[in-house]
Amino acid sequence: MAKILKFRSNNIEALIRWVKKNGAWNNSHTIFVCINCNKSFSGAPSAKAKFCSKICYYNNMKQRRGAITSHWKGGISEGNRCPDCHKSISYASKRCKPCAVKLMPHMHITDRPWLREPEAIRKALRRRPVSSLEAKFQEIINKNNLPYKYVGNGKFFIERKNPDFININGEKKAVEVYARKHKEKLRNLSIEEWKKERQVIFAKYGWEIIFFDEVQLTENNVLVTLKGGK
Repeated sequence: MAKILKFRSNNIEALIRWVKKNGAWNNSHTIFVCINCNKSFSGAPSAKAKFCSKICYYNNMKQRRGAITSHWKGGISEGNRCPDCHKSISYASKRCKPCAVKLMPHMHITDRPWLREPEAIRKALRRRPVSSLEAKFQEIINKNNLPYKYVGNGKFFIERKNPDFININGEKKAVEVYARKHKEKLRNLSIEEWKKERQVIFAKYGWEIIFFDEVQLTENNVLVTLKGGK
């Protein structure tokens, strides 16, 4: 029957003597040697540990960069060139990006105009869950019986723009609810530029678009702005 080490000890020499005498069995300690500092340390046999501490682990990771690594090839490539335009490219690349776009346009989203068609956008929006701000605005609509309905799932477009809510009382009014941080993070335009762009497009078709951010989206402010309160 296999002998089990019944105690945990930080005494490495005692553990080495125990393992030499009894062997390293399941649930017992195995002696490892840290590949960074060559210090002996104990651990479970299944661990296959390489480092005695996180400090040694991070120090070893730092040594796996640049010219120290075994697969270092000299930094910036000099011999590897694009077969089409002969520009210098990285070791991993087969072509420079402009030539790759010309060769395989179907692999680059900027050259796939069909993805910008309303039907493609509509399919993508159907998969998008309702945001917390949209849900909050819907609650205000339901509570105060406002003449607006949710169309942010691709049910209504003006050109390629899909508002969150539209008026169902005959007025050409649309509503956008948004989080300022989200818009600033995902768009190259500022929030004011994004608003202006949408306002110009909606105005071409006689529509007014109203914006509410997370701070403005309160019941009182919505009722005053939309003039739909009781």
